[in-house]
Amino acid sequence: MSAHNGSIGIGFPNPVAARLPTRRELVAEVKKAGVDIVVIEATGGLQRQAASALAAAGIAVAVVNPRQVRDFARASGQLAKTDQIDAKVLALFGLRLQPQPRTLPDATALALADQLARRGQRVAMRVAEKNRQHRASPAMQKLISRRLENSTGTASPSWSAWRRSTTTAARARANARSTAAAPRCA
Repeated sequence: MSAHNGSIGIGFPNPVAARLPTRRELVAEVKKAGVDIVVIEATGGLQRQAASALAAAGIAVAVVNPRQVRDFARASGQLAKTDQIDAKVLALFGLRLQPQPRTLPDATALALADQLARRGQRVAMRVAEKNRQHRASPAMQKLISRRLENSTGTASPSWSAWRRSTTTAARARANARSTAAAPRCA
């Protein structure tokens, strides 16, 4: 973490090599620094909890594209890359370019996004298993078939039935509209 004239940059250390601060520690440290905005690199989801905690504490947060920060660092002549240097570059990036803070999704929206991402992963795994099944030996095909039967690939077993019923009902309504509105020819 690095503060620089009203801007603060947070560099996330390698979670294996160093202990990440708790959300409470992070918020306390940022409040102590007395900054206007916190600039955080988007790091494939690692930033989400920190950004949410800061936003919940009423601190302005800008989540920025890492490539833009890297290009900014290169243009500034900063070629070395460490967590401390990254934090300083982020603070300087925030000061010079003044990225706009954005409204962050609430906990419910984040949970829904996580569930949708997980569903997508499960569907992709199911497709991969189906593709593998065609090339597998007979014994392996049985194993894959059992595995496919045990996994629905959806968030809940009732989802498929609900989807089928709504799709069927929607088709029936569309059919009724198109036949009623179609001109009759003699």
